[in-house]
Amino acid sequence: MSVPLTNGVPSDIAVEKDGWRHSTLVPIAVSPAGTVVSVECLCTPRSYEGFSFHEFTFDVVRFSGTDVFTIQNRLVARKVIPDGGVHLVLSIVLASYSRLIQAVKPDYIYRCSAFTGLHEPPLRKHKFISEAVQICGYDLSESGRDSAGRSFWLHERAVGRPAALFEIGSDKPETAAIDPKKSNIAGYLSEGVHGEMRLLGGDAAAKHQERVKFALRSYALDAGQRERHRPAA
Repeated sequence: MSVPLTNGVPSDIAVEKDGWRHSTLVPIAVSPAGTVVSVECLCTPRSYEGFSFHEFTFDVVRFSGTDVFTIQNRLVARKVIPDGGVHLVLSIVLASYSRLIQAVKPDYIYRCSAFTGLHEPPLRKHKFISEAVQICGYDLSESGRDSAGRSFWLHERAVGRPAALFEIGSDKPETAAIDPKKSNIAGYLSEGVHGEMRLLGGDAAAKHQERVKFALRSYALDAGQRERHRPAA
């Protein structure tokens, strides 16, 4: 049984940058064998049919010290997170998305469900996420199902979009600076959302180990956990 590492959402979630991708990583539990379970949120720039946007995704990540698994299957995730941890995962996702939005300030945000044909209650978390993104200043612009039958949502920044980016005259209000190619998003098929449990390669495992150590020093509720992962003087 995993032991919780935090009793709430950290107030200072750090945004990391790897190339053009931004991410957050918050450990939430550790097993007696040392396996660390974390919530990772990603903001990845994408382009489809001439339309540029940022895709927001999240995973539950299980790290045993050698192997790293990313989990998007909610039934599998429930087996590795602590009891009652489902609500904590969602709260961390909402807070992390807010931090990513503050850091990146994307013009368009794309989100996609991991499974097809979802209805309530599985879609309930996406309703909460949509509301949180809207509070950050992003209106819901497009929604529907992709070619795989998964629900998707496209949010656009309500104010502050650079009009020159879309070749709209300076006499037009910022809210008019809308990319007409955004309707192409209905044909986009996300590869970042897989709905599975996937094993990452060795290089990814090594990188994740360093990220986990840093995150444990930052967020772990147990002072002993933080101390064990503190770099030697």
